[in-house]
Amino acid sequence: MKTQSHQKINIPNVALIDIKEDLIEAKDHHKSDDWLSRLLQKELQNCAQYLAIEPEELRAWIEQHGVIAIKTKIALLRMSQQHQLDPLKGEILLLPSQNESWQVHISIDGWIRMIHRHPAFAGLSFAISSELENGLPIWMECTIYRADQTQPITVREYLAEVKRESEIWQQMPRRMLRHKTLLQCAKIGLGLSIGESSLSRESSNKAFQANIQAEAQGNTGSVDTAQPSMGVKNRDKCPEKMDISKKGACSQSERLKILLEE
Repeated sequence: MKTQSHQKINIPNVALIDIKEDLIEAKDHHKSDDWLSRLLQKELQNCAQYLAIEPEELRAWIEQHGVIAIKTKIALLRMSQQHQLDPLKGEILLLPSQNESWQVHISIDGWIRMIHRHPAFAGLSFAISSELENGLPIWMECTIYRADQTQPITVREYLAEVKRESEIWQQMPRRMLRHKTLLQCAKIGLGLSIGESSLSRESSNKAFQANIQAEAQGNTGSVDTAQPSMGVKNRDKCPEKMDISKKGACSQSERLKILLEE
């Protein structure tokens, strides 16, 4: 009787290795998600404690934006604590970016708070160019005075270099130039720095533009098309260069608000 021979089937080792690596990767990914979830819960509790609110209230504010990556949520909570900004007051925001994800954004109100909280801050002033191009000033300056230095720090920004083609820049070029100048002066004069600032890179996203427009309009909801001003309603009393570092009838925060809000 002839015995039937059986052919040996060789399974490629590379296939077994790939399956093993996939299982390890899946296991590590699961561990990573668990770790990020625990870290998010920790940051929620810390930030809520700083803001003196319940963690669930802060979580609800974040979740109302929709689907957001855990790492982005953690970045928001850490930046909020690091710079002592309140997201519920609009000082730090979550805004959609061009790639349909979310990014952390510090609003102009947040920047103002950081400027005033700096221990060396002793006031600031704005100057605006008398030379116009297409009815707009070609540059604007911001000067920050420090209590620990004898010389102030002045930064000049040119409209032609920083202007964007977005809708808000078309509607409010002077206000946006002022915001831009203030931010750059704060970075250089006070050493303020953050990982991301959406004011410096406008997006074509409609939701992004709506948030920036609301921020730029402040409480008035109006567009200033008159001659360049520093946000003071009585322009006859507003010189080309206004120094708000000098003591007056109003507080320092009120003087800065006069310059930044109309």
